[in-house]
Amino acid sequence: MSKARELLARIIERNSQGYLDFCGMHTLKNEIIELLAQPEPEPVAYDYLDSLYYADDKDVVEHPIISRNGKPLYLAPSPRNQIPLTFDEISDIWKRLEASTFDEAIMSYARAIEKAHGIGVEINDT
Repeated sequence: MSKARELLARIIERNSQGYLDFCGMHTLKNEIIELLAQPEPEPVAYDYLDSLYYADDKDVVEHPIISRNGKPLYLAPSPRNQIPLTFDEISDIWKRLEASTFDEAIMSYARAIEKAHGIGVEINDT
């Protein structure tokens, strides 16, 4: 759920519970101001009449109906607040590998690093 939808859900929930007093509204107002201060993502493409148009495509510029009536498509947001793995964490991942070939070792290592960063790749490379 997006932050905007979470905020709207909290407003509805607090209103239904009778908690929207002055303090509750002040807290929600601050959350709304913080949310509105964040930049809004730009679509990278549009799905219009079962066709894909990239946002920087000349057709989108020449025919504004595509961006107006098409479904905007966005990139997935990058995970925030990720910190790099430490040397010890990387070493531990390498030591735990169980692979019979060098290629398997490299792929297992890459997948383990992805998993450590919360990237849930489920691709069968064989």
